[in-house]
Amino acid sequence: MLKSQVLVGGRGKAGGIQRADSDRAVKKLATELLQSNIKGYQTECLLIEQMLEIADELYCGITVDRNRGLPVLMLSSGGGIE
Repeated sequence: MLKSQVLVGGRGKAGGIQRADSDRAVKKLATELLQSNIKGYQTECLLIEQMLEIADELYCGITVDRNRGLPVLMLSSGGGIE
């Protein structure tokens, strides 16, 4: 799996996450992704990792409560693309 590292949501739907089935495909997709823009953000680096079978997914996010000046941790079994 090749994942564009950009600071924007929706990179998968925008084509910023690709599956490669061979070394040749990794090289081709990496070249294409590093020349791409995802929602106006230039892809400057990639995360390349082995695809794994997933039993369960959890989604985690951290943001800042600006009124309190404290971090807020959110964990959910639902999330991701939609």
